[in-house]
Amino acid sequence: MVINKRSIFNFLYFFLLCLILLPYNLVNNMEAGLDPSWKIAIGLALQKNLCFGTDFIFTYGPLGFLKSKYLLGTNKWTILFFEVFIITSFVYGIKIYASKFSHWLSQLILVLLCLSIKEEDTIHLLFPCLIIHAFYFLKENSILSLWICAVVSILSLYIKVNYGIISILLFYGILLASIIKDQKNIRILWPPLATNVILLILISLVYNVDLQGHILTGFFLTKSYNEAMAIPLANNADPSFLIALLCTFVILIDGALTLKNGYKNRSAWANIFLAFLYFFLLFKNGFVRSDEVHSKEFLCLVPIPFLLISLTGEKYYDFRNIGFVVITLITFLFTSGFSNSLLSLNYFKQIFNYVNQNEISYGNKDTKYATPLEIVASIGNQTVDIFPWEVAALYKNKLVYDPRPIIQSYSAYDEYLDSLNAEKINSGKGPQNILYANDPIDIRVPFWEESITKRQILANYVSVSNFELLENAVNSVSQTSKFNENEFSVLNPEVCQEFKMENLSIEDYFYKGIKTGWYNKNLPEKYNYIYLKKRQHPLNLVSNKLISERTIKVGEELDIPKSRDPLYMYAEIDLNWIGKLKSFFLHPDPLLISFLYEDSTIRSYQAIIPIFKTGVLVNMRVIDKHDAYLFFKYASKRNKKIESIRFLGSSLFTDIKIKLVQTSFQ
Repeated sequence: MVINKRSIFNFLYFFLLCLILLPYNLVNNMEAGLDPSWKIAIGLALQKNLCFGTDFIFTYGPLGFLKSKYLLGTNKWTILFFEVFIITSFVYGIKIYASKFSHWLSQLILVLLCLSIKEEDTIHLLFPCLIIHAFYFLKENSILSLWICAVVSILSLYIKVNYGIISILLFYGILLASIIKDQKNIRILWPPLATNVILLILISLVYNVDLQGHILTGFFLTKSYNEAMAIPLANNADPSFLIALLCTFVILIDGALTLKNGYKNRSAWANIFLAFLYFFLLFKNGFVRSDEVHSKEFLCLVPIPFLLISLTGEKYYDFRNIGFVVITLITFLFTSGFSNSLLSLNYFKQIFNYVNQNEISYGNKDTKYATPLEIVASIGNQTVDIFPWEVAALYKNKLVYDPRPIIQSYSAYDEYLDSLNAEKINSGKGPQNILYANDPIDIRVPFWEESITKRQILANYVSVSNFELLENAVNSVSQTSKFNENEFSVLNPEVCQEFKMENLSIEDYFYKGIKTGWYNKNLPEKYNYIYLKKRQHPLNLVSNKLISERTIKVGEELDIPKSRDPLYMYAEIDLNWIGKLKSFFLHPDPLLISFLYEDSTIRSYQAIIPIFKTGVLVNMRVIDKHDAYLFFKYASKRNKKIESIRFLGSSLFTDIKIKLVQTSFQ
């Protein structure tokens, strides 16, 4: 048998790409913080055999441990099997087109591409792997590629539901396209289809998934994400956004040239559609939340849609391939650089060596996420949930975690999701204890997340102690007796002086606040939680009375009626057609809400549009843990009052319809 040197070289080259794509770690150490907390929560849910889709609802599903790589409820061999499968499937998808990468420059560019992708988690290969094999199946009727699509689409659904729903629709879409192309293809389609269905059912049984609930709640989590989780771009936009604009320009030209040269080629149309779809998803993922984490994901992965388009080219030196080369070089320089090692030696060490499943590294966060020993002792073996999101504190103190369905407050951002949490709290099956902190993300109003749920907490729980409460936990703020359109004073005068807040635009307000974290500097570093215990006799809802209805404009002051009982505001907030287009292609304009309190102080926060349909507390100040203690201890009777409010935003917002409802508990 004659050995083909070219074949040996190709094998070694693509094997090298697989090695490059191996992550730095097979298993990650657990930490404290927002993201580590939901990763820990997924592991605890697996250990407790909670039902995903009903008991446990999040954007990441039961296979979310493939993202976290925490050894809670799983083992390193499951993680290893997944990574070997997805990396080899992705590289095999590229190898199919080996003839297009015979030039030394294209081979170098593929190495740089893999080095950039290596900076992100292996799960980010799922969707591009699906697209590459979907295109190859449509072009060549490859049954192996269809089988890979069948498996990858199911894995996507159980790892991250938003990409999973799109992946499932895409898989069944290519099946339908294949049948339309040639009805004889039905004979070769049923084995991969059966694999898809069997895997769908098998994983739901093994990991205790309510499939209908998982998909339905995933739809609601995806539907409002754009409005609820957006972080606007600053006026001095991040360089990654400028690169994204360049990428948009190049991919439009690439697509136009591809269709011009092959407008009668259905495969070319399919490839362009899939490449544009993936580019749009990357763009939205990268810049709905315009922070460093998401923009880096965009830069690491954006060469892939250009790779897809380049696969339609017949020549190496046409514009489509040049576009792929240029974008890959640019993004590589802004992401990984040449400092990354090609081989992940630590990865191989973790395969063959013992990994401590219980190892957890809090670092300098150890004090911040500690819980007073008195509270830990009081809870003992009773069940507990934590608000808004720091599950790591429960895990650290070995407390019995009993989560509400939407496990972190910032994710319960519409009426349906909030109601699911409220139902758990009010059902009698809620946790016996709650640790609560006013610690929202993104400069949100501290007490407005999970508004429906908090009303049920008020009825069913009470503050039982005053551990570590500080009467003056919040520093003094700049004082003024009237609203000022340009005043965005938030927490303390040092911040206002440092950034000269009166000269900032709304976009800069968000950008500097979130990037530097100054808006939260006043919160005590230690013992940030109040302790709530279930009431023996829940409070009853006495009345739920409509007080007033009116329509206001953005910038108009709204006086709040005096009331000792809580007043909840329901608002219908919408954008004009220009605002809706901007929201679809990027994210909505930021909207702030300013509060004038009875002590003449003003504070401004981000207004999350979907939350207003849950009804938000609008007449009482609950901005720190002391305010929260008073609210839950005395049914809101002793909180300081709010005099008036005002929405601050651009002209893209239409008039706002307001309803004020008074709620009384006894």
